[in-house]
Amino acid sequence: MEKDTVKITCVNCGKIFIYKIGTYKSRRATYCSTECRTLWQRNPIIPCKTCGKMFYPTNQRRYYCSRACVDYKHNRKIADPVERFWKLVDRTSTPDGCWPWNGFRDRDNYGNFSISENGKWINIRAHKFAIEMVVGKLPEGIQTLHHCDNPPCCRPDHLWFGKNRDNMDDKIKKGRQARGEKCNNTNLTEEVVREIRKRLAMGETGTRIAADYGVSNTVISQIKHRQTWKHVI
Repeated sequence: MEKDTVKITCVNCGKIFIYKIGTYKSRRATYCSTECRTLWQRNPIIPCKTCGKMFYPTNQRRYYCSRACVDYKHNRKIADPVERFWKLVDRTSTPDGCWPWNGFRDRDNYGNFSISENGKWINIRAHKFAIEMVVGKLPEGIQTLHHCDNPPCCRPDHLWFGKNRDNMDDKIKKGRQARGEKCNNTNLTEEVVREIRKRLAMGETGTRIAADYGVSNTVISQIKHRQTWKHVI
């Protein structure tokens, strides 16, 4: 090989070619031909620096196909998920108190926890991971519910599991279901509903009552037949 030449591996096809310093533009130094440069720019698939798997690079993954390959390349050991999990849980409460999640919480105030599966990171709700450590992987369609009605709580004995119907029944039983004055889309109150039913019992028409309270005839009819405001006696 001449003194002013170097061997370079084409990033597109992997072919080793001889590059003569100073004869080509610098941007040509990584491709063996114009065709390879065009193909790579249109479809920039590159090999992972750890496992050699071909993948499409992104801003988050420029040189490695997965987080596991990054950790392996830099001799990082992925910490035990159970150990990481309990570091983010406050267990200093009273003997029967809640164990709140101190990590990231979503807009519903539930904790979010990241775990690695097959080289990919996925998010799981913290309280679900807590109960799965005790009973194992939950089957599809089964939800993790709280006895304490405290979303960030991760204490296993404060948790139970059931289907979506069980969750809705528990919500209604404990009075957490929005109804009556708690609903954002109503301008009536329990006192007004009692007055409406009293006027209906006295023989007034629904149309007149609806006009007085600024609601539709349908709303008055639903109150009359107890399709809504069932809890108001």
